[in-house]
Amino acid sequence: MRIVTTLLLLFAACGDSAQTTTSGSCDTRTVNSVCIEYAGPRSVVDTYKNSCAPGTWSDATCPTASRVGGCKMTDAGLMLTYTQQYYGSTFTASSAMGACTKGTFVP
Repeated sequence: MRIVTTLLLLFAACGDSAQTTTSGSCDTRTVNSVCIEYAGPRSVVDTYKNSCAPGTWSDATCPTASRVGGCKMTDAGLMLTYTQQYYGSTFTASSAMGACTKGTFVP
C-alpha cells in the first residue's frame, strides 16, 4: 500500500509541473515598424511580456493592417514559436522577406 501511495503522489506531482501554453504580442511599431507574436509555455511568454518596453503588450495577435509580411521562428529548447511581423511604414514585402534570414517568411 505504501508503494501505491508513493506512486500516486509522484504522478500527481508530474501533473502539476505541466506548463500551460499561452500567446501574446509585443507591439513596437511606433519605434521600428515591428510587432512580435509569441506562443509557448506561460513562463516563457511571460518573460517576453515583462520585457516588452518600449512596446505595448497584448494578449492578442499583432494587428494585420499595413502588415507586409512576417518571419516565423521556433526555439525548440524553450518550446517557443515567435513571428516577427513587419509593417509598411518602414518595410516592403521584399525588404521584410530579406530581413527574414533565420526563419520562414510568412506573406
